[in-house]
Amino acid sequence: MSGPKPKVLFVDDEEATRFGFSRFLHKHGYECKEAATLADARKAVAAQSFDVVLLDLNLPDGHGLDWIEPLHTQCPNTC
Repeated sequence: MSGPKPKVLFVDDEEATRFGFSRFLHKHGYECKEAATLADARKAVAAQSFDVVLLDLNLPDGHGLDWIEPLHTQCPNTC
């Protein structure tokens, strides 16, 4: 990949899953930030923009589907 690396936020409460996916994404030229909770994900999105958010559904502090609409409202260019 040439140019800036696409930025991915990977949200999952399982550490091993975050580790594996983050390693895979980095290997394939993506910049990857991890979050274990919706609260951590909201903080990450407030701090920087992401091209893509990969979001687990069942998280300790809520359901991922409940955050999709507010996320899209806040960051309309994020997939």
